[in-house]
Amino acid sequence: MVTQVYSKDFEEMFWAVYPSRNGRKIGKYKSFVIWKKIVGRSKKKPIVIRDNLRFQVDNDWLDAKRESGKFCPMPETWLNQRRFEDSIEALAQSTENASIAVSAPIESPDDSSDVIIAERRAYFEATYPKENEAFRKYLSRIEDEINVQSYTTWFAPLVCAGLRDGKVVVWAPRAYYVSWLDEHYRALMERIIGKPVTFITGGEK
Repeated sequence: MVTQVYSKDFEEMFWAVYPSRNGRKIGKYKSFVIWKKIVGRSKKKPIVIRDNLRFQVDNDWLDAKRESGKFCPMPETWLNQRRFEDSIEALAQSTENASIAVSAPIESPDDSSDVIIAERRAYFEATYPKENEAFRKYLSRIEDEINVQSYTTWFAPLVCAGLRDGKVVVWAPRAYYVSWLDEHYRALMERIIGKPVTFITGGEK
């Protein structure tokens, strides 16, 4: 009997994150086949899928979690329907308290505590006052180009952490911000700022 070997990214970024249904998971092989077609050689897409899945599980599927997952879709169905492309802004707006849901993005093992994050934000604002004054002007221009919910969700928490190798260093509170901003807003930010940007997160300096 040949044992099916699954890729590390599938195991860690999808299968380990997807909730069980009534205490068990089924459809692993079918899910893996679809995963391979979707991901291909992309290094970013597995992260986006994982983070979007985590967000949906924690916010859109609250009832599913309480009921052992019986209301959440089959994993291969979720992938095949490309539900990871659902806008997180739209999901947040559909929850009863979107502002709370969005202000506490999904944490990963490398995320820092809230105290460290608050200290790090204050550190960058105090250390780079001129840079942050200019950065806030850039953010104001970005605010003019996107909707209020998107700006509040993804840009309001950001601060400038100085310049490094000709790039503007942008600090975000959680790892999820970095993957989402890099995937969806990097081009907009670099066009308005006029320089390449690089992201750091949590307790990084």
